[in-house]
Amino acid sequence: LQGGRRLAVQWPRKFFTPRALSCRGGEVLASDEFTLVRAKRSSEDSVLVFAKEHCPELLGVSFRDSALSCSNGTCEAVALHGPGQRLTRCGSGADHVSAGGDWLDEDEVLTGLSLPPAEAESLDGAAVVTSGGKTVILRALPEALIPKHMVHQAAPQTGSRRKHRLERVGDEHVVLFNDGLLRVLDSGSGEVVGDWSLPQHSHWQNLCVDDGQLLALGHS
Repeated sequence: LQGGRRLAVQWPRKFFTPRALSCRGGEVLASDEFTLVRAKRSSEDSVLVFAKEHCPELLGVSFRDSALSCSNGTCEAVALHGPGQRLTRCGSGADHVSAGGDWLDEDEVLTGLSLPPAEAESLDGAAVVTSGGKTVILRALPEALIPKHMVHQAAPQTGSRRKHRLERVGDEHVVLFNDGLLRVLDSGSGEVVGDWSLPQHSHWQNLCVDDGQLLALGHS
């Protein structure tokens, strides 16, 4: 992939190092281990200015990933946290659901989360990637998320630099992202649609897709 437009970023504190990125509805959510931050985005912006997200439900919680869930024009943060098997939604409709279970192997945890791009109050259709290399679409029950179907099985992830990031694109595709490499999968069959790489002049940490635009986060 070539071209694109560079945006500057202002974080709410010095040395903020994001490990997760999500964009929906013209907003961008990022998180490090303990803090959620959010910014507004438009096509004319040259700088993204992030402010700390207020979420008392998640004080003191360690995040593994985070994503935006949008309904009726309002977007709320959803965090994957704890031992990698719990999801919590911030805001007036705050809820906590389990996403783990006996479908995970011993010591396997969820490491990545992406929510469906369509507006929905439910977390039904969320996609997760696991430390065991599974990419799975989940079905929402009242108190838990359970596997609907497995999209892909890759080699188990080892080491912090080998953790895949995940992004749902429309209802038909899932993107796995790692070290600047994008693999697009058919979310139904799991077949590889294509492989692309981001420009090599930066170290790429994460990406998200919103309104037909890809936003990649990296540093030189």
